[in-house]
Amino acid sequence: MNNSFDILPARTQRAWRDAQAFDYVAEQSPQVIDTGDFNQVLLFEEVVLRVPRGELLSARAALEYESELSFMLSEAHEQPPVEVPQLLEVQYSERPYYMLISRLPGAAYTPGDLRQLSVAEKRCFGSKIGAFIAWYAGALDLSTTRDLVRWTGVRLPDRLDTVKECANLVLHATDIHEALADVLWNNYQQYLQYKKDGVLEPTIVGHDDLHVGNLTFTQAIEGREVSGVLDFGNTRLSTPERELRHIAHLGDAALSAAINSYETATGATVSRELIHFWATAQAGTILASRLKANCSNMTDSISRMSALHPDVDWSQAFVKV
Repeated sequence: MNNSFDILPARTQRAWRDAQAFDYVAEQSPQVIDTGDFNQVLLFEEVVLRVPRGELLSARAALEYESELSFMLSEAHEQPPVEVPQLLEVQYSERPYYMLISRLPGAAYTPGDLRQLSVAEKRCFGSKIGAFIAWYAGALDLSTTRDLVRWTGVRLPDRLDTVKECANLVLHATDIHEALADVLWNNYQQYLQYKKDGVLEPTIVGHDDLHVGNLTFTQAIEGREVSGVLDFGNTRLSTPERELRHIAHLGDAALSAAINSYETATGATVSRELIHFWATAQAGTILASRLKANCSNMTDSISRMSALHPDVDWSQAFVKV
């Protein structure tokens, strides 16, 4: 073992030792990526070792849940429009808990990289994401997924809590610009009406975490394009509008292509209004966390809100009043 091994948490060290039994891990030194509260990720040449963080029972449930999802996805009749990792090994019957999956080709992009895509590249991006959402919904059954959540006991945060969190921020914070407060409060009022109308009820099974950090990109002849989707651990009952929330801030080229791709594949109709609601909730949650942490870097948050609500002067949104 080298020096990089010594700085790893004890749980990850045990998982790495255990995984040495497999040829694609043995005698290799990984690049270590710390993904925060949920997983410790070790990248090898052909595989990825993921070690869940947190309390042991929840870590076991998360691995069991994701491994069952991976099996169901592997049984899908249609091929995915982008690459998805294959489950190679999983251990949750005894410690150390970990998962080995295939490493997807391609590069990681930042939110800034995504915004730099050309109009044509954004259309291609949106089309592939829309097709992926349709494929994912077709591969996983609502009832089966609901039962799987109950059976494994996996803990999935309620995304609607983000809307309530933003409303709470507006009510109790004293340093939010009036325009920002109006946007977040209006989104909360929309939530109350949508909940009353029943339009937020799930209609599909979704990945629910299609942000740029869970995507890989490659350079094709036509330009840069999304080539892979990672991390199925947040899979839950969802709606197409909720799944498309990460695309809305990229503009009409990407969003229209995604909607058209999804509607063509499924025959369903997608509401732009609901996408905007979910996208604002997502961006609002990011803002809330930045504000609570007194974060100095608001570039991505401002960019998202500016795209979603161009009528607001966001240059003053974080000036104390």
